[in-house]
Amino acid sequence: MLEKQAETIAEIQHLLIKPGKQVQGIGRQTVLLIANEVFEQGYTHLRVAHNPEADRAQAFYYALGFKVIGKDYDDEPLLELDLESFLSR
Repeated sequence: MLEKQAETIAEIQHLLIKPGKQVQGIGRQTVLLIANEVFEQGYTHLRVAHNPEADRAQAFYYALGFKVIGKDYDDEPLLELDLESFLSR
């Protein structure tokens, strides 16, 4: 689910991949599809928050290039991805 945060920022609300389907590139492909779609709509950044105890989620987002920019309303790490940089690699 996506949510508009500002004129140039989209946020992924929930991205869940079944445990048996993880580490197959499905999550990366999903983020890539979302990034392309929202970039074409004029967004420049993509945000996501995750449970701080979810080490695999954290590693996944860091590997994609997300950077910690603060905490969300639930006090969970808030990460942001620069779409132009991500899509140009």
